[in-house]
Amino acid sequence: MGRTQLQDAVPMTLGQEFTTYTVMIEEDRRRLTEAAALLLESNLGGTAIGTGINGHPRYAELACDTLATRCVPGITANREALTCRSLKNTVSPSGPGSA
Repeated sequence: MGRTQLQDAVPMTLGQEFTTYTVMIEEDRRRLTEAAALLLESNLGGTAIGTGINGHPRYAELACDTLATRCVPGITANREALTCRSLKNTVSPSGPGSA
């Protein structure tokens, strides 16, 4: 049995119930994949504001390589100034309305 917002009982087949579970799981897998990609983009500019100015020119590349071999495969340091000023990549996986 399913329930409406008025708490009316509505018949539901077992197939409909499992189809709903399938859709929910597929949506959650997609959201997790998107969240994982966002979390792999990091601010590694090598300076306080993430621009890389006055830092070693290969700092971000070398830091990503080191992190990739030790613990975080696939990490990137793209758009350092953006990732420094925005918490969207870190907060977005928390859910809607959190960014």
